[in-house]
Formats: sequence, structure tokens, C-alpha cells
Amino acid sequence: MKDNKRAAAVRTGTSPRRRTRGGLLATLALLAAGTLTFAAPARADENTVWEQVEALAEHEGAIAAFEDAEVGPVIIFPKDHTGDIDNLQPPPDWTDSTGHTPTSWPTPVTGKSPTFTTDDLTTLISAAYEAVQPEGDLTYELFVTYDGPTDRVVVRTNAPASVTDPLAAAHSPELVVDRETTSVPEIAKCKPTHGPLVSGFLSDPLTQLKALADFNCALSYFDDPEYGPVIIFPKDYTGDIGHLPQPENWTDAGGQSASGWPAPATGLSQLFTSEKVDEVTEAAYARLAPEGDNTYNTFVYYDGSIDQVIVLTAAPPSVTGPLVSDYPGLLRIRPSPDNDVRLINVNSGKVLNAEGCGTGTGINQWASLDNTCQQWRFAVTSDGHYTITNVKTGQALENVHCGTWNGALMGLATPADNNCQKWDFVEANGHYTITNVANGQAVDVKNCSTADGALVRQWPSLGNTCQQWDIALVGS
Repeated sequence: MKDNKRAAAVRTGTSPRRRTRGGLLATLALLAAGTLTFAAPARADENTVWEQVEALAEHEGAIAAFEDAEVGPVIIFPKDHTGDIDNLQPPPDWTDSTGHTPTSWPTPVTGKSPTFTTDDLTTLISAAYEAVQPEGDLTYELFVTYDGPTDRVVVRTNAPASVTDPLAAAHSPELVVDRETTSVPEIAKCKPTHGPLVSGFLSDPLTQLKALADFNCALSYFDDPEYGPVIIFPKDYTGDIGHLPQPENWTDAGGQSASGWPAPATGLSQLFTSEKVDEVTEAAYARLAPEGDNTYNTFVYYDGSIDQVIVLTAAPPSVTGPLVSDYPGLLRIRPSPDNDVRLINVNSGKVLNAEGCGTGTGINQWASLDNTCQQWRFAVTSDGHYTITNVKTGQALENVHCGTWNGALMGLATPADNNCQKWDFVEANGHYTITNVANGQAVDVKNCSTADGALVRQWPSLGNTCQQWDIALVGS
């Protein structure tokens, strides 16, 4: 479901969310992007309900949602909305930020704007940008919001009256210029954005994407096979992700200037502020690499494509488990690549073994011999799975002949870019279940045998220890 949330954010181009104390200001997203943002309640214990209110509003095509001090959650729709606002339908298969499916939904107060259709709001927002930032001129800061309680579009800017007075006069009383604050909230100095490695040269299409993400204080950038270039921002980001400023006088690593800039799909994280990413990252390193002791070869980063903090580590589940418990739904533990490891069956205590020390192609279990025939190396594939390669032979673990039937044996084969040689690791009762990407079946010791030489096969997941494995670094 997390992936679906991310795809929705990319598809609609979600714009900045601001959480305001008192809960009266609903932040308007750029309607050209197709989605609105909402002002959340101030108290943390209301966050679960508020997530549901946001989901209802977005799913039903609302233009604002806010927390009223007297009546509670309120959702406002365009005046030309044709849906049944008294019978809101929750989005199908929705889960909250902790991964839970609600058993009930809130019933917010609903209403329609007496003034604005969706097209009316689009017109006013466009007029504000044309007046204050014509043709993308960023001389003046600009932040445009829709205030649901007063049914007005509010323009916050540091532009002089000579610029804003004609705008306000042309669109009064639907649009007002707010001069209580003389400028848009400043963006803090940006930290490096998480994303794929780039060459730094214009010949690498990700180089400019990273530069754009870094300049605008994004959380993550990546190239999505369906949507193309994508930039993800913190969920409390207050900039305009529909109109990203471009770094001035930028050159690549070779001193070459850009003739144009990419126009990526943009979205907000459903779960993370920048501070939350830092908190989870620091907690992971503190637990898995205390005082710089990186015995478990741990590396932590935020993955915007799935809106999760990824912890690559060789630490066993007994070590990572408390971390997962402390941050439910926020991180994923994955085996660290480039380590030589042993895979130990939980039921038998025997080690995954290349039969005949690699003279054949079969896989069995055997008592630990401390040789490379029983050592394996993981690598992350481009689509986020793993290959498992035998250190002795350099061959990849696969289900033989890409078998889809129950009991198809495990074997070794020349590495090939197919799903029969790709694997996922799923935490299970403090251990790992290893499942094949091609068919979803688990790596299983045949008949739950504890004997040396027992064959290893695939079998539908049973949740038992015959299908559970521990990962041990070589030498540990």
C-alpha cells in the first residue's frame, strides 16, 4: 500500500502542506496539479483521525479541510461539486501511516464554498503568480493559500503594494493580500537529497534532477519507470512544489551550464518531515553502529519511491527488532549487500550449502564447515529485490527451471536478470523468510529435515521454522 500512496502523490503532484496551530488555516495546493492540501490539528493524539480526514477529502475532491475549534473536522468542496458530500466514501484499501486499516471513519462536517468552483480557484492562483512572479521571475516571494473558514484566497508575499494592490483590487473580495508577515516562511539550509549516485555531468540525466532537489530542500529524487523523474519533499514542506525555483548560475562538474531544466513529477512524503528522517536515521546508527562501531556494515537512507527509511545491515533480527518496534511503519530492514554471510536454518541449525562444494548445481543444508561453499553474498537489484550468489562458484541461487510448482528445488545457475533469481527477505518472528520474486514461494528445507544433505526447495509460506533463516556474517 505504501507504494500505491507514493504513486498517487507522484501522479497528482501533491503540493505543500502546512500544519497550523488552532487548525483554522487550510493550505491550498496548486489546482493545476490536481490536488489540495489540508491543515492538520495541533495535537499529536489527533493525528490518526486527521490522516483519515485528509484521505476522505482528497478522495472526494475537496478544496480544503481544517479543524474547527467548535465543530471539529470540516471538509469544504467546490460550489459546483456534484458528489454526495453527506455520504463520503473512504478510499479503498487505504492504510494509515502505521500501515493499519481503519475499522471506522470520522464523520466531518461538510459544506460547499459559496464562492468558488475549482476553475475559479485556478484562475485566482494563476492571477497571483502572473502578478507577483511573472514568467517565473522570483524577485518576490509568494505563497498562495485558500482559507476555508473565510472562503477567501490569501496571498502572502513580500512584493510591494505597487505589485499587490492592482491584484487585490481586480479580485476583491475573493482574494486578499496578507501583510501580517512580510515574507514567505524561509526554507532552512538544505541538506543533501537522498537518491541514486550521479556523475555530476550533464550527460547524466539525474545530475540536474539532484541539483534541483538539493536546491529546493527535497527529501529524495529518483527516476520512476512509469512517471519519469520524481522529487519527493517533506510532508511539512512550505514551498511551492508545483513551481520549483532553479539554482542560478549552476554548472555541472565540468563547468557546463544547463540549457534547460527537467520538469519532474513532485509529491510530499506521507510520513516524514526532514527532522523525522534525521531522527530515525540517527536512531538506527545509534543502535546498529554505536560509537562508530560498524561491525554490521550498516547504511541508512530515505527511499522516496516507497516513503520509508531503509536500513541496510548485517545485524540479526534480534538486534534490529527493537528498532523496528520503536518506529513502526517508518523503516524497512534489508540485508546489507557486499558482505559474505552464512544462511542458517532456524529449525535444523544447518547452513545453506552448495552441494558437492559447487561441483554440482544442487542446494542442500549441511553442518557448518566454515568454507566458501556455505558462504553467500547479496546484491540489490535495480527493482529493489536481492540476488544471492555463492561465494565459491559465483553462481546465483534460483528455483530450478523457474519452476512454479510446490517443491521445485533450489539450485545454482549462471547469473541472469530474471525473477527466478531474485529474492525478498521478510522478517518473521525474529528471523527471515526468503521468498522468490517469480512465484512468492519460500525457501524451505524439505520435510523439515534436520539431517545433513537434506534438499532445499520452494514451498508456499507456512510460517514455520523450516522456512526461517538467520543471517550470520562470516567470522561471527
